[in-house]
Amino acid sequence: MITNEILLDQKNSRRFEDLKPSDLTGPLAGKAWKLEQARERIKWAQYLLIALAGINILTLLLKVISGPISPTALIFTLLYISVLIAGAIKAKSSPVQAIGAAFSFYIILQLLSSMGGVPLAQGIVWKLVIIAFLSIGLFNAIQAVKIKKEIMQSLHLKQ
Repeated sequence: MITNEILLDQKNSRRFEDLKPSDLTGPLAGKAWKLEQARERIKWAQYLLIALAGINILTLLLKVISGPISPTALIFTLLYISVLIAGAIKAKSSPVQAIGAAFSFYIILQLLSSMGGVPLAQGIVWKLVIIAFLSIGLFNAIQAVKIKKEIMQSLHLKQ
């Protein structure tokens, strides 16, 4: 059973991540279950970020092998890949910031590439799928933070 002291101790904040619905009773169990569901959807966004990074690495390798690539395109691609990887890594500890940053960077990159001559409608289905998954991940990250605060407040009030 997870105790209030462990949950409220900032040094042991990682222990809260191990919270399961069976550890709590009553309305808190329902909130813990919702938190677990939100975490699963955050994992989907993490997997999407990893997949996007992998696809972009492969695309970059193919471009480098096939011929010269402009330094600007190389810098933007490497920056984009690093943001995706950093977002995937940080999504467990800071999901709102990590997914939000990757999502924002993806939108900005798509808008910049459309200004650079690549039609925004090119690959629109994949772009919409990516935006949908990142939106769901970001929404659930925000929900997870709210639920976590509610559980912490409820446990703190019971002491």
